[in-house]
Amino acid sequence: MVGVTATEAVTNAHAYIITFALGPAAYAVVAAINLLYRPLGVVTMALTQFERPHLARVAASFGYSSPALEKAVAGFMTSLVLTWLANVLVVIIVYFTIPSYFSRVQDTREIVGVIVLVTLIMLLRTLRAPESAAMQATGNFYALAKIALIASLGGFFIFSSVFILDIVNIFIFVFAIFIGEMIFLYLNHRIYKNFRQGYAK
Repeated sequence: MVGVTATEAVTNAHAYIITFALGPAAYAVVAAINLLYRPLGVVTMALTQFERPHLARVAASFGYSSPALEKAVAGFMTSLVLTWLANVLVVIIVYFTIPSYFSRVQDTREIVGVIVLVTLIMLLRTLRAPESAAMQATGNFYALAKIALIASLGGFFIFSSVFILDIVNIFIFVFAIFIGEMIFLYLNHRIYKNFRQGYAK
């Protein structure tokens, strides 16, 4: 429960914070970009459902620190990164061929920075997914819950700092999300690496 709540906080709390701080129109910018990245989310979810039992079988057959498990995770990672690249291409095409899609919510000259940040956030989530799925497949839910909680607290601290420093704008908010996702990815990778080495509890 703690892990699910914390992950939800890291992933979606910004929607409420941005809307509360800047109004619904401000979040419309992020929502418009997120909608274009919806295919990546769908593919990530579908592949995770498929790969999780596969990773569990590989780990059970060859061991948690085996090259076979590492190869399976790497294959999953490659599939997701290629999906991310394809989705980025779609976003670029939409930006240059249908500029009205973005201008309806904000001046397109001001939205480029937000698009880049959201794109990088999607990459960080993509890179995190395979190792996270491997941890789930091997039953290491406590470690995942712990890092999700730490990342959510880190994100809360960043958002609080934004308010305290009175630098409230959409770019800063999205940048705060980016920092939170970087923390999440780093902790996830470190725990996964320790787990494979046999030190995770």
